[in-house]
Amino acid sequence: MLDSFYQNSLALDYLRLYAHEDKLIKRQVEIKVLVYPPEAKDKSIVQSVLSEKPDLVGFSTYLWNIKRSLNIARRVKRTMPETRVILGGVEVSYSPEKILTSNPFVDAVISGEGEIPFRLLLSHHLSGKPLGADIQGVWYRSGNEIISGGPNQCVRQLDDIPSPFLSPDFDPTVLTGDILYETYRGCAFKCSYCLYHRHAGKPRFYSIDRIKKDLGVILKSPCKHIRIVDSTFNINKKRTKEILRFLKGTDKKISVEMSAEFLDEEMVELCSQTGIRHIDIGLQSATDKVLMAVNRSWHRKKEFRENMRLISDHPEITLNLELICGLPKETFETFERSIDEAVGYKPDHISIYRLQVLEGSDLRHTAGQYGIQYMVEPPYTVIETASMSKHELDDLELLLFSNIVLYNTGVARLALRVATKRYKLTPTQIYERFTRYCLRKKLYSEKEMRTIAKHYAVGNRFDRPLPKTLSLDYLKTACSRFFTDLSRKHGDVRSKLVFTELVDYGQTLASMDNVEREREQAEIEHTPDIVYPSLSRYSVLKKYSSDFFQTLKSVGIKISDPDPYGIAFFMHKKLGPMTLALSNDLYKFLKLCDDAHTLEDILHRMDFKSDLIRNLKKYKSSFQTISDIQSELRSIGLLN
Repeated sequence: MLDSFYQNSLALDYLRLYAHEDKLIKRQVEIKVLVYPPEAKDKSIVQSVLSEKPDLVGFSTYLWNIKRSLNIARRVKRTMPETRVILGGVEVSYSPEKILTSNPFVDAVISGEGEIPFRLLLSHHLSGKPLGADIQGVWYRSGNEIISGGPNQCVRQLDDIPSPFLSPDFDPTVLTGDILYETYRGCAFKCSYCLYHRHAGKPRFYSIDRIKKDLGVILKSPCKHIRIVDSTFNINKKRTKEILRFLKGTDKKISVEMSAEFLDEEMVELCSQTGIRHIDIGLQSATDKVLMAVNRSWHRKKEFRENMRLISDHPEITLNLELICGLPKETFETFERSIDEAVGYKPDHISIYRLQVLEGSDLRHTAGQYGIQYMVEPPYTVIETASMSKHELDDLELLLFSNIVLYNTGVARLALRVATKRYKLTPTQIYERFTRYCLRKKLYSEKEMRTIAKHYAVGNRFDRPLPKTLSLDYLKTACSRFFTDLSRKHGDVRSKLVFTELVDYGQTLASMDNVEREREQAEIEHTPDIVYPSLSRYSVLKKYSSDFFQTLKSVGIKISDPDPYGIAFFMHKKLGPMTLALSNDLYKFLKLCDDAHTLEDILHRMDFKSDLIRNLKKYKSSFQTISDIQSELRSIGLLN
């Protein structure tokens, strides 16, 4: 398995264990699963494969690794001609004849799910039969002829596939990073741009008992993140809620893809009580005719909108909303409206993908009907459509750049929200103004904008190396200057300071997100806690003007203190990056805590001319007052 960010490969683990259900294969065949990260060099991968001296070598192929897989397979075959090369996976399932014709070093291709045909291939190999003869789902080479075994057969009862996590040779201690898990296969929908319903068919579910046993083992492992790869995790409400109740209380981070139509208040609350901290929801487009053209019914508009707000307002859940540009009948203008609607749902991140016209998808067959032209090689990206020219699709990259900077980074998200309301502008109108401003002031070149759009338009975290022009300090400067200029052009000079403060707020909160990994590393290294009452090293105090707080209230943001003076930014032990509005007294108290080493020291430093003591006299003693406040603030992660 090539280019995997995860520590396990479900597909290959399933193949190995299902094949070993055959007693003869288990006795005579050693199957090794090799997973290589993206940074691994082809030369070292080839050497690794050759060192095993395999009789058969198989590659699990996807659109992002097919070229590397073929290159490595070619080099392996050249060095060890007697080794049989088998390809499987989504990328070769819909073009097996083409793959075999174009790549003579490939001996067989498995089309569709691999468990049954892979086991039969091994049986044929042991018995000396032709590699793929009479095996459904296998295309193979016989002399100069390419032969198909016919339609593939899937495992009907998924529990018949042994669990990798319950197998005797499974070592949970090796799972220390990110892992994959599935609770069912298939998809109930038939979106024309997607392969899931074609590749995996109608939904087939693992039993709840199997899932609970699997998760019981996984939750005890040291892994940090579980990615559940179900096409729609909440397709069955009752089943989903039972799984969520089982996960309740875990400290693992879990990410899933859900459909907003199938959410309800109980499910959202259950998500918050489990490790589910990240949810992907596909909006794709906000235009009805576009959704209908790709067979994506959006028939529950009211439920979708209500549930989107339900989940986006929840402090414990990160929402990533997804859009696809270049769909049939989508125009530049309708896609701008889709972005505007996406911003209106207030997600934590908006991922914008460029349509990929996948081999085997329904849309590939009807592309001509919509004037869709696309790359003939992976990743099959759309070039133009009848409703959106190449120039317009390319110009969307500049909008994507602005969406990354003004929304996804979080630095200017609040300023954007205020500006749209105050100046009666749509988010994309502000995006276009920002692009022009950056070019005019030479903050970014057009080439830089397009590069940023291509590399950072998708995904929910900036977990890749960032260029200097995406550093938080640079973004703060660029965004502050832009919104100051925007307020001046609207004759709103008074708002200059407020926009500067709004951007400063966004930049400081975004910087809290960067220290999360530092905290995790400190926990791994068992860094001793500081015993005296100081601010956590993941906390920052900042003063803001009264206009700033009035502006927050004007856009519907609730302020916890009736007379706020400042903001505490900190890493909440459960919720992650958070803010807390502070009164003048509480701000002074926290500043005292940050300077003092003991409770006595805090008392000594308190200025009795101030209102601190008088305002806290409802407590019997100052010692008790200080201890109670410290205990509350320490419980959320603001104090050490």
